[in-house]
Amino acid sequence: MKRISNSKPSESDKLSALYKLNNGGLTQAEFGAKYGIGSQGMVSQYLHGVRPLNLEAAKKFAEGLRVRIADFSPRLTAPVEEESHTAYSHQEREMVSVLVKPELKGKMQLLKGRRALEDSRTKLYMLYEEAITDYLLRHGLIDNPEK
Repeated sequence: MKRISNSKPSESDKLSALYKLNNGGLTQAEFGAKYGIGSQGMVSQYLHGVRPLNLEAAKKFAEGLRVRIADFSPRLTAPVEEESHTAYSHQEREMVSVLVKPELKGKMQLLKGRRALEDSRTKLYMLYEEAITDYLLRHGLIDNPEK
């Protein structure tokens, strides 16, 4: 697997982390076939950053992983108009609770309820980014910026 030298998670790092958590137990071949992404090789190329992610593939990954495109590709978010945030809010809470550092879990209690989550979207994005970065660091997928 390729390693990147900067400390900010790449689009493929984020997509790969989300895939590992939310693939529903499907193999890459099964996931690619079920959501119309393509072969196992194609899914792998997107997950490892070999093939640049395009909007069509991003939509299919987002559908299959039950997340928003913004979760892994802010670059592709602008052209997308999303209809509902309810499923995403649930997914967002799950992702943060799995990845977030133990000392931040108490703070997540403040985000209960849909209204509180909508009002705290910016804070949740920051926690989410920190959690993804922490996950990638712990698994050696990115270099530690403090070294």
